[in-house]
Amino acid sequence: MFKQIARRVRGVFAAFVLGVGLMAGTAAFAASYIDTSLPDLTPEQLVKVAQPKPVQLLFEFQTKGATNQRATTQIKAWVVDTAQKSGLFSAVGDAPTDGLLTITINNLPAPAGTASQGFVTGLTFGLKGTTVTDHYDCVIEYTPAPGAPKISRTLHHSIITTLGATSPPENAVKAKNIMAAVETMVRQVVAHGLNDLGADPAFGGVAPTPAIVPEPAAAPAAEPAPVSPPVAAQ
Repeated sequence: MFKQIARRVRGVFAAFVLGVGLMAGTAAFAASYIDTSLPDLTPEQLVKVAQPKPVQLLFEFQTKGATNQRATTQIKAWVVDTAQKSGLFSAVGDAPTDGLLTITINNLPAPAGTASQGFVTGLTFGLKGTTVTDHYDCVIEYTPAPGAPKISRTLHHSIITTLGATSPPENAVKAKNIMAAVETMVRQVVAHGLNDLGADPAFGGVAPTPAIVPEPAAAPAAEPAPVSPPVAAQ
């Protein structure tokens, strides 16, 4: 009886190890892509502020609307750096001041069942590909002073992950790895949200004037072909 139980335990453990090994193998040929709907802003596209003021920044990363403290700690430095580089504020920190900036990024993971699809990809050694999309909602709220009206913006971004043999997603650029994809997503969605917020008349920023592209000069009219005089009849 003991030998039968031991064999059964060894069988279950072997199946578990096989499953973990296949999933690890799947991760080896996973690729991450960032949606191109929010590309990096150029210096010429940034809103200008005549007299930037300091701001207190409160940031939270959520997963399905619930606080994800570990991700918040890891990502906050990227958010602070992006806010500082926006040019909208003279300083960005944790200390209370008149201005309050609240940024929340909520990760809406792929629907249930995606994990099993990834497991199938592992079982087929990558021959059956899978594409997974993680969506992110970014809410930015700014209060210039206590009691002042709040200015807010909401933007959306996404990261696409492919597993196994599948075509690269359209309208997406490949990242070095998943951490690089998350960092790029955070930087882009926060930068665009702050720039849009700064252009609000209530904020007081000055949006850049779109460059006027001169129309090409019209081609000169063709000269009329010379007309030969009529030949007299013999």
